[in-house]
Amino acid sequence: MQVVEAAGNMQPVLLNSQHYSILKGMTDAIDILDAPSHASCNLYWMLDIFRTTQQLGFSTLLTGEGGNGSVSFVGIDYLLPFSFSRLKRHPYLF
Repeated sequence: MQVVEAAGNMQPVLLNSQHYSILKGMTDAIDILDAPSHASCNLYWMLDIFRTTQQLGFSTLLTGEGGNGSVSFVGIDYLLPFSFSRLKRHPYLF
Protein backbone atom coordinates (compact mmCIF):
# COMPACT_ATOMS: atom_id res chain seq x y z
CA MET A 1 0.00 0.00 0.00
CA GLN A 2 2.98 2.32 0.44
CA VAL A 3 3.63 2.22 -3.31
CA VAL A 4 -0.01 3.13 -3.99
CA GLU A 5 0.14 6.04 -1.56
CA ALA A 6 3.45 7.27 -2.93
CA ALA A 7 2.29 7.09 -6.56
CA GLY A 8 -1.01 8.80 -5.90
CA ASN A 9 -2.54 7.61 -9.17
CA MET A 10 -3.17 3.92 -8.49
CA GLN A 11 -6.34 2.15 -7.46
CA PRO A 12 -5.49 -1.25 -6.00
CA VAL A 13 -7.79 -4.23 -6.31
CA LEU A 14 -7.04 -6.64 -3.48
CA LEU A 15 -7.86 -10.31 -4.06
CA ASN A 16 -8.01 -13.17 -1.61
CA SER A 17 -9.36 -15.74 -4.11
CA GLN A 18 -11.93 -16.94 -1.60
CA HIS A 19 -14.38 -17.89 -4.37
CA TYR A 20 -11.82 -19.73 -6.48
CA SER A 21 -10.73 -23.08 -5.06
CA ILE A 22 -7.41 -24.82 -5.49
CA LEU A 23 -9.15 -27.72 -7.25
CA LYS A 24 -10.96 -25.35 -9.64
CA GLY A 25 -7.64 -23.68 -10.45
CA MET A 26 -6.04 -27.04 -11.18
CA THR A 27 -8.86 -28.18 -13.48
CA ASP A 28 -9.01 -24.78 -15.23
CA ALA A 29 -5.25 -24.95 -15.80
CA ILE A 30 -5.57 -28.42 -17.35
CA ASP A 31 -8.27 -27.06 -19.66
CA ILE A 32 -6.11 -24.07 -20.61
CA LEU A 33 -2.76 -25.86 -20.96
CA ASP A 34 -4.16 -29.23 -22.07
CA ALA A 35 -1.79 -30.89 -19.59
CA PRO A 36 -0.96 -30.89 -15.89
CA SER A 37 1.33 -28.09 -14.77
CA HIS A 38 4.17 -27.76 -12.29
CA ALA A 39 3.06 -26.28 -8.92
CA SER A 40 -0.55 -26.50 -10.04
CA CYS A 41 -1.81 -25.89 -6.51
CA ASN A 42 -0.69 -22.25 -6.94
CA LEU A 43 -2.55 -21.70 -10.19
CA TYR A 44 -5.89 -20.83 -8.59
CA TRP A 45 -4.75 -17.43 -7.37
CA MET A 46 -2.83 -16.65 -10.56
CA LEU A 47 -5.86 -17.53 -12.68
CA ASP A 48 -8.02 -15.45 -10.34
CA ILE A 49 -5.78 -12.45 -11.02
CA PHE A 50 -6.15 -12.95 -14.78
CA ARG A 51 -9.91 -13.48 -14.54
CA THR A 52 -10.47 -10.44 -12.31
CA THR A 53 -8.31 -8.26 -14.55
CA GLN A 54 -10.37 -9.30 -17.56
CA GLN A 55 -13.65 -8.70 -15.73
CA LEU A 56 -12.52 -5.19 -14.82
CA GLY A 57 -11.98 -4.47 -18.51
CA PHE A 58 -8.19 -4.40 -18.70
CA SER A 59 -6.75 -5.74 -21.94
CA THR A 60 -3.13 -5.92 -20.78
CA LEU A 61 -1.65 -7.31 -17.59
CA LEU A 62 2.04 -6.85 -16.85
CA THR A 63 2.92 -9.81 -14.68
CA GLY A 64 6.62 -9.23 -14.18
CA GLU A 65 7.07 -12.92 -14.88
CA GLY A 66 10.61 -12.49 -16.22
CA GLY A 67 11.60 -10.26 -13.33
CA ASN A 68 14.62 -8.07 -13.83
CA GLY A 69 15.85 -10.46 -16.50
CA SER A 70 13.08 -9.39 -18.85
CA VAL A 71 14.24 -5.77 -18.60
CA SER A 72 18.03 -5.95 -18.42
CA PHE A 73 18.80 -9.33 -19.99
CA VAL A 74 21.54 -8.82 -22.58
CA GLY A 75 20.86 -12.00 -24.49
CA ILE A 76 22.25 -15.48 -24.77
CA ASP A 77 25.93 -15.37 -25.70
CA TYR A 78 25.74 -17.80 -28.59
CA LEU A 79 22.96 -15.74 -30.19
CA LEU A 80 24.92 -12.50 -29.99
CA PRO A 81 27.23 -11.28 -32.78
CA PHE A 82 30.88 -12.31 -32.59
CA SER A 83 32.87 -10.45 -29.93
CA PHE A 84 36.60 -10.94 -29.52
CA SER A 85 36.53 -9.46 -26.00
CA ARG A 86 33.86 -11.98 -24.95
CA LEU A 87 36.02 -14.76 -26.40
CA LYS A 88 39.02 -13.56 -24.34
CA ARG A 89 37.01 -13.21 -21.11
CA HIS A 90 35.08 -16.49 -21.34
CA PRO A 91 36.67 -18.78 -23.93
CA TYR A 92 34.95 -21.93 -22.67
CA LEU A 93 31.51 -20.32 -22.58
CA PHE A 94 32.10 -18.76 -25.98
